[in-house]
Amino acid sequence: MTTNARLSEAIGMSVSVGIDVSKASLEVCVMTKDGRFVNTRLANTRQAITAFVESLLTTGFHGPIVVESTGHYHWLIAVCAAEAGLDMRLINPLMSSKHSRAAIRKTKTDPVDARQLAVMGVTEPNLPAPWKHDAAWVAFRHRVGLLCTLEKTLQQTRASLDTHRQALAMVGVEGDALLEALAAKVHELARECVRAEKMLTRELASRADDGLNERLCSIPGISAYLAGLLELFLRTDVPGPKSWSAFIGLDISVKQSGTWQGRSRLTKRGNAYLRKRIYQGAWGAMQSNTEFRAYYDRLRAQGRGYVESLLIIARKLLRIAYALWTKGGTYNSAMMKA
Repeated sequence: MTTNARLSEAIGMSVSVGIDVSKASLEVCVMTKDGRFVNTRLANTRQAITAFVESLLTTGFHGPIVVESTGHYHWLIAVCAAEAGLDMRLINPLMSSKHSRAAIRKTKTDPVDARQLAVMGVTEPNLPAPWKHDAAWVAFRHRVGLLCTLEKTLQQTRASLDTHRQALAMVGVEGDALLEALAAKVHELARECVRAEKMLTRELASRADDGLNERLCSIPGISAYLAGLLELFLRTDVPGPKSWSAFIGLDISVKQSGTWQGRSRLTKRGNAYLRKRIYQGAWGAMQSNTEFRAYYDRLRAQGRGYVESLLIIARKLLRIAYALWTKGGTYNSAMMKA
């Protein structure tokens, strides 16, 4: 029996599919009802992926397709599967790494990784919800990622220029031509970042559910851009707002054994850009709203640090946003007591 014939037979009996992604190819492992595994390799092209998706649809496959998020190389299979209505599960590499560490034999090859993903489709109780986005969503998310990169570059370049100015001032050198030329470029890049954010804000608003953006913007510190980012990255089919904090990396890691209690820290595992933005929103709420300012002052009076206090406010903003998203209404001062 040829490889294609074995694959077609396996798909007809399959319960899960695991796909290990690389730039040029996809390593596919089909897990059957009787516990067999059949591997094949596909080109990471629309033609090859479309043919594979059609074969899944033809056989009536309804199981999960588990794919590890790998740079941007997983987007094509994810979009094609989602558009076909298949059960696409896009997982964080940390989740698959957990299963790899549990294996007795420390073998790491593409076929082994694909097989592990197929097994996870059946055994992993915490698989993420089915991924259901389209190519337009992927493109927009990458534009947000590009703005994030530009903001980081801008911050780093400004810091480098300040260091350069300080070094020259120490030795009494004034008016460095290179410094001034670079400073002008940095100023121009800053203006472009502002324009890009305004453009993305308009596009986020156009994609938003009716009234949701306005409700989120009623929360002190939540701008139209941040409200759009919350809608873009977060979901409400989660147990509660603590899941949002975990996704952003604002949850606290606890280290405890017996009577020993280690120091708690932010996990910082999740969407770093959204974490930065919600932190900035907390600072804005503290600066512009009397209720949040009073809350901040109480936290400081309790001995909390500046950053810690703002992080607590950031988590409160997420709780309020979750309540408005799931229950409706707009912000009111009673929510500060929740």
